[in-house]
Amino acid sequence: MGGANSSRQRELFETAKSFSSVVLSSSGITDEDALVIAEGLKQNNHLQMLDLSDSQIGDAGAQAIGLALRNKPTLGFLNLSENKIGDAGARAIAEGLQTSTTVTELWMRRNQIGDEGAQAIGSALQKKANLSILHLSENKIGDIGTRAIAEGLQTSTALTQLWMFTNQIGDAGAQAIGSALRNKPNLSILHLSWNKIGDAGARAIAEGLQTSTVLTELGLHSNQIGDAGAQAIGSALQNKANLSELYMNNNMIGGTGARAIAEGCQTSTALTDFRMQANLIGDAGAQALGPALQNKANLSILYLNSNNISDTGALAIAEGLHAKTALTDFRMSINQIGDAGAQAIGSALRNMANLSILSLGENKIGDTGACAVAEGLQATATLTQFGMSANQVGDAGARAIGSALRNQTNLSKLQ
Repeated sequence: MGGANSSRQRELFETAKSFSSVVLSSSGITDEDALVIAEGLKQNNHLQMLDLSDSQIGDAGAQAIGLALRNKPTLGFLNLSENKIGDAGARAIAEGLQTSTTVTELWMRRNQIGDEGAQAIGSALQKKANLSILHLSENKIGDIGTRAIAEGLQTSTALTQLWMFTNQIGDAGAQAIGSALRNKPNLSILHLSWNKIGDAGARAIAEGLQTSTVLTELGLHSNQIGDAGAQAIGSALQNKANLSELYMNNNMIGGTGARAIAEGCQTSTALTDFRMQANLIGDAGAQALGPALQNKANLSILYLNSNNISDTGALAIAEGLHAKTALTDFRMSINQIGDAGAQAIGSALRNMANLSILSLGENKIGDTGACAVAEGLQATATLTQFGMSANQVGDAGARAIGSALRNQTNLSKLQ
């Protein structure tokens, strides 16, 4: 039993040795525990699933686990997310997976893996034709490591989900990913947010997504994408009828890019969550987005705050939102919306019986607009958060808002 010198470790050893599905997530597994588990795994000839996520495994524990995985031809699922595994541990895991050709899911998010570890993982992926889900988000992987991952994925034509958000990926890495995506017709989820991807990288991603007609989620927020990249993404979205979640917020997209996104989303009637806040879309972009929203009957979340939108753009957005009874979270704060835009928004609110969050703070809304918003809110009793601070509302508008909030028994946040 090797190092199994406590009742808990004896139990860990037996579990690792005996079951085809070894699930020990959130069990506080340390490196010492991992060494014991590895000893048990060496004697497990029918391992199919190993989940050691949300623990305290570092490189020493990962190296032991990696060694134990070398003779596991039936392994299909491996989850080592939310640990403390660095490059040395990642290399060992990768080496252990070399002969596991049946792996369909590999989860190693929220560790400390850099380029060196990612290069090893990339090499191990080259024989994983059946890989469906790869989750490497919240690590320290840069372009070098990303290129290796992309090369490893070239033969993984069954890939359905790729998660690499919150890393250090720039255009070079994104270009490699784009190339790898070209033969992934079943890709449904791609998340590359919180990286350093600019227009060149976005264009490559867009080209790679052309054949992924079943895409349902695309996350590219918090990068450095401008109009050129957004135009390419917009073009790639034109055949994404099943797209339900699109996150392009916190980039540098202006009106031209927003128009392209809007045009690309015309056929995405399944869209439920659309976030474009903290860009530069202005009225031109909002005017393009408004008509694109009209056939989004299931739209639930819309974020357009911090976009330099004035009344003209707000009118277009409001028109697009009429009859959107599924909307629960609508944010257009930190813009330049005045009374005319607020009146239009107020009119659109009349159909939103399920609205939970409405944020219109830091605009230029006066009493007339506030009264219209208040009247629109009469249709809902589900509001939990409401923001109208830093506008130009006087006593009349405040009284109207106060009256509208009387039936909001679930309201917990008022700004």
